Amino acid sequence: MILAGAAVIGFLVGALIAVTSQGDSDVDGGASTATSGAPTPSTSTPVTPIDASLTLTADRERASTDELIRLEGVLRPAAPEKALQVQQSVDAIGFVDFPVTATTRSDGSYAVWVRTGRVGTNEFRTVTDVDGQRVVSNVIAVQVS
Repeated sequence: MILAGAAVIGFLVGALIAVTSQGDSDVDGGASTATSGAPTPSTSTPVTPIDASLTLTADRERASTDELIRLEGVLRPAAPEKALQVQQSVDAIGFVDFPVTATTRSDGSYAVWVRTGRVGTNEFRTVTDVDGQRVVSNVIAVQVS
């Protein structure tokens, strides 16, 4: 009887370990099928961090509604003709694409004019893709009234 009880407990512990292991998923979203306690090797290629930066400045800190605001910055290393998406967040509700894009010059610099009727603290940033990785500028704030 004691031997049978030990066998049942051993079986339950083994089943618990197997269920816990199968809860992990791999990069492709499939369930792990490893049956040993050893970790499964990853089949994905590691992402190498890129050494790129994107800066942004504005020509003013305050603006009236529908007043033009000049945004400018630099992408490093320089990448000519790179498309940049301007994004906006009003009163810190989250960034969304602003209907304006910019294009970098040969030295990596860019400039664009924006105009908004959204009253409040308007935050702007620019985003682009470099070698398959997203690069995001610093955030600048303009108080619009």
